[in-house]
Amino acid sequence: MADTTSLSDSPEFTFSPGPDRAALDYLRAKRIQPSFDYRDVWRQEHASAFTIAKMAEMDLLADVRDSLANALEQGKPFAQWQREIRPMLEARGWWGVKDMTDPVTGEKHQVRLGSPRRLKIIYQTNLRTAHAAGQWARAQRTKATLPYFRYTLGPSVRHRPEHAALEGTTLPVDDPFWDYYYPPTGYNCKCRLLQVGQAEADAAGGPSPAPKIGYRDWKNKRTGQVERVPVGITPGFDTHPGKVARDAYASRLYARNLEAVPARLGSQAMSAQAGYLAQTMSKDVGNWVRELQASGQARGEARVVGALSPEVVDWLENHGHTPSNAAIVLSDHSVLHSLRDAKAQAGKTITVDDVGSLPESLANPVSVLWDTRTNSLVYVSKSQRGLGKVAIRLEFKEKTSLGENKGKLQSNVIRTMGLDKASNLMSKRFDVIQKWRD
Repeated sequence: MADTTSLSDSPEFTFSPGPDRAALDYLRAKRIQPSFDYRDVWRQEHASAFTIAKMAEMDLLADVRDSLANALEQGKPFAQWQREIRPMLEARGWWGVKDMTDPVTGEKHQVRLGSPRRLKIIYQTNLRTAHAAGQWARAQRTKATLPYFRYTLGPSVRHRPEHAALEGTTLPVDDPFWDYYYPPTGYNCKCRLLQVGQAEADAAGGPSPAPKIGYRDWKNKRTGQVERVPVGITPGFDTHPGKVARDAYASRLYARNLEAVPARLGSQAMSAQAGYLAQTMSKDVGNWVRELQASGQARGEARVVGALSPEVVDWLENHGHTPSNAAIVLSDHSVLHSLRDAKAQAGKTITVDDVGSLPESLANPVSVLWDTRTNSLVYVSKSQRGLGKVAIRLEFKEKTSLGENKGKLQSNVIRTMGLDKASNLMSKRFDVIQKWRD
């Protein structure tokens, strides 16, 4: 099988025929994150966020991400991708030198936007990182027969001395050393890992002792913090793209699958992994919510943020309200509506953090009720300011998109979120599905 993770040293490099599906999934799953400075989205965040410094328009970022995914899928070399993307960037004003205001400091700067050099960095960094993440995903499936990674140098004419010193290092796929030195470990780094079996590792002298990791102090001028960075690694590249992204991607994929299976099956599957999935989903949803707050723009997107429990599905079936699936969906319109309410009624409604942690709140509610007036579910959770209330309409049709599904979305959709008093929620208006707990 051809090695799809390697790139030639020429700017005209191409990929082996056929898309790397794991790399493609990694790139497509990245959420959009505008930024002014490359340090605004830092280290592990890059594994789940697509960003380009000084590109503030979310639609433009999404178009560039999609163009890179298309290049990866079709094996387009840099020159072809550049010919296609440059006219679009120029037409939309992201090219050359312009004046911009730093949103963090408020200072005005003359900055460079698009240029051939920047396009090359964007292309190489994103595609090499995607291939690295894809390779790690495959390695997790094949490590029983190919248990080692061997560090090899790429086709560059010159190599960083620290990288050259690592050539031939052979360690188990899951060795902690790769958490830091998993290539690429810097801009234009072409180093790679070759996955090998026990016999091949033994023939080359056996697994290596893990190299000692040296560190240097590096001051992040954006935050003022002094960080410890492994020697030989460009600051911000000292992470493992595949491992960091795995939980967010896996939970998102698992959540999307909830829509495709009957409610009872989905609720049982989610219940079996509720703790793990709720935590990883909350991280992903929290990032999405903060991104929406920053942009203030709804794009018709939605996320699965939880699932109806088996107990709730049983009650609904017994009372003639059988849902088609167990997924609980939150749209960006509902998020922004709730955040506007929070701003207008400070201290009287839920916060950004409350919305972002919905997966955990829905997985561990104080109670689940049935609102007899509106025929909707009500999930009750604890909040620092009282009881949080999330109202969910079953089989609600909403014009939005979930993943690749566009158009009218029919699911169990969160319609309102807010705070309420226990006395109101314990009135005769509500039937108790899941008993109240302290």
